[in-house]
Formats: sequence, C-alpha cells, structure tokens
Amino acid sequence: MAALFIWLCTPGLAQTVAEAEAALVNGAPVEALDILDRLEVDPADDPLQILFIEGLAAMDAGQFQRAIRALEAMVTAAPDLTRPRLELARAYFLAGDDGNAMRQFELVTGGITDLAVLDTIEQFLAEIEARRTLWYSFSIGLAPDTNINAATDAATVDLAFIGLPFDVPADARAQSGTGLETSLGLDWRGRPDEVGGRWTAGATLFAREYSDDRFDDRLIDVTLGRQVRLSDWTLTFGPKALIRQSGGAVSERGYGLRLQGTHTPRATRQLSFSLGKDWDHNLLTDRRMARASASAGIVEALSGRTRAGVTLSLDRYHGEATTEARGVVGLTGLFYTEFADGLTVALRPRVSLAVYDQAVNGISGNRRRDITYGLPVEVSHRRLRIAGFQPYGQITWEQRDSVNPFFEYDRQRVFAGVSRRF
Repeated sequence: MAALFIWLCTPGLAQTVAEAEAALVNGAPVEALDILDRLEVDPADDPLQILFIEGLAAMDAGQFQRAIRALEAMVTAAPDLTRPRLELARAYFLAGDDGNAMRQFELVTGGITDLAVLDTIEQFLAEIEARRTLWYSFSIGLAPDTNINAATDAATVDLAFIGLPFDVPADARAQSGTGLETSLGLDWRGRPDEVGGRWTAGATLFAREYSDDRFDDRLIDVTLGRQVRLSDWTLTFGPKALIRQSGGAVSERGYGLRLQGTHTPRATRQLSFSLGKDWDHNLLTDRRMARASASAGIVEALSGRTRAGVTLSLDRYHGEATTEARGVVGLTGLFYTEFADGLTVALRPRVSLAVYDQAVNGISGNRRRDITYGLPVEVSHRRLRIAGFQPYGQITWEQRDSVNPFFEYDRQRVFAGVSRRF
C-alpha cells in the first residue's frame, strides 16, 4: 500500500496542459502526447486547446491518423475557427489523403485575408496537383424516376394548330420506374513539362438500368486535352467523344472539341468559361446534328463554408433534322453550404428557353418554344463513411412548358446511394 501511495504521488504524474504545450513548443511532440495521455481532467482546462495541442503534436510525431481524429473533433466543435481547419487540411495532406486536404483548403480560403497564409495554401494545392496524376470516383445507388422518358402524362392533348385533340399512345406517355445507377469516373493529369503545360485525359462510364430494359441508359464519354497557363488563366483544349446505348442498342455516337478556362482573381472568387463544337449521330433516326456552345460562370466564397455562383450558357443546334434546329439560352445557379456537424447541401436551380426555327407543324405561324425549369438538391455528409464510401443523395424537380402541349411534362428524380473519390 505504501508503494502504491508513493507511485501515485510521484512528481510529474499529474501534469498539466501547459506542460504539454511547452513540450510541443520545445520540439518534443512525443513527450507532449505522453503528457496528454496521462493528463488528469481539470474543469478549468479548455477541451478545444487540448484537442489542438494533440493534433499538432501527433502531426509532428508522424501519427497522422491521431492528428486527423483530434482536429476533426475540434473542427466539429468549432467549425468557424480557421486555424484548426487549416491544420486539419495539413494533416490530411501529410497522411496522403489529397482529396480531403484539397477540400479543407478550399473551404477555408473564403475566410482568410492574410496573403502569406493564402500563398501557403496555394503551395500545398500546387504540390497536391503535382504529385497526383490519377484521380477516380465511383458511385452506386437506386434512382427512382417518375418520368423516365420525359413525356407528357396526358392521354389527350389539344393541338391548337390543327384544332383537334390528339390521343397520346400509352407507350408514348410518361413511364415511371426505379433504376440501379452506377458511375465510374477517371481523371488523369500528366506532370507539367518544361514550358509549364501538361496533357490531361478523362473518361466517364455511366449506366442506369431498369426492370423494363427499354429505358436502360449507358454512356461512355472520353476526353483528351492540353492544359496550359496563359497569363492568369488555366486553359484546357482538346477533343472529346461519346457513345450511348439506349434500350440495349447503340443509339448515339458523337465527337467534339472543347476549350475551357478558369481564372481565380482572388482567393474567394473563380471565373470560368467554355467554348465547344459537337457533332452527334442519332442511330435510331439516322439523323446528324451539330451543336455550338458557349458558357461563362462565376463562383464566390461567401464564407469558409458557403459558396454561391451562376453560369450563363448559349447553345445553337442545327443539322439534317430541320425541325430540331433551335437556339437555347440557360441559366444555372449554385448555392453550397456545410453545417457544423459535417452535413453539406447544394442547390443548383436552372432554367432554359429553347426557341425552334420552324413552326410547330411546319405550317403554323407559332414557332415551338419550350421553357424548362429544374431544381436539383444534393445532400451528403463528410463525416459519415460506409466502408470508405460517403452516403450521397439527390432529388430533382423538373418541369417543361411548351407552346405544344405534347412536349410538356413534369418529372421528379431521386438518387440515393454512396460515392467515393480516390
């Protein structure tokens, strides 16, 4: 008993947070962690300070997973503090988790005005870009859809230009179903060469399959590009190609050229643009269509956890099917926010106006005009993981109004599944 009493009273056993901090400052992170492990709880101690010291000490000691756990706990408890989130990003970086490191750096830049800190973040991001050449992502989930074929649900529509009602065949009306949706994305970026440029390539494999295989949809999309820096812009130019299979048969082949650019005039703002030309061949109708497109957008960081933006797009379709020739103008918004517990929500409202060159039936004086509205809402949680995958959900409301009621429809789509970026 006396020996036990002597051991309990040994000087240095009941050490303090201040001693752990001093050990860290003096370059002894392992000693600091040892002190924290044997720390007696004191109501006067700040639990956030303890987590912060533990995170920094664990990083310096090379115990990156422990550092991540401590700093994640601190960021969850105090999401508006900038320094802990920066250190969490650094811990992810040192652990080789570049995806989460980039995400944390991007979330925090909106609340930083210190140019030296911003320069340091840019150096981290540049090193991540330089050391990674291949990124890939995967998602899988169920996708209920109230209107798979984007068709009217009316049995009869009144066509004013012929003055008679039109009976819509049952198989031409809206069809609903639940599909299994899978997506695999690959993104390769070569290392910069002597002149600062590099080659890029990407591929997307997408499939949505239903019990009624008439509505199965599969797509392979590949891109190749040359990326260069021009003044303050990052420009990527190159070809793309796609092949689509619908209902078990190849339905579309296409190819095109794309020029894209991004510019970050300041840490909280990014500008972007895209110019493209595409040629598509619809094998089901044996018709060819060309499309010229242009878009410009801006994204602004409103805070460390909230971003908003808008994109304006213009498209011109023309080709063999003169009834499909049209111009389209679209507007897409973005509002993204992350809550304190790690829940993220993104809203992407959109509206587009399509004006066709020809009248509805070729003889009527009223040209076809469609207005399509959409509101996708995406929800995820960065702290939840299932075997390394993140739960992800999306619900989309969509509606089209047209001068020809045959082309009007309402649609609700849902995706509920998991995703992961590697």
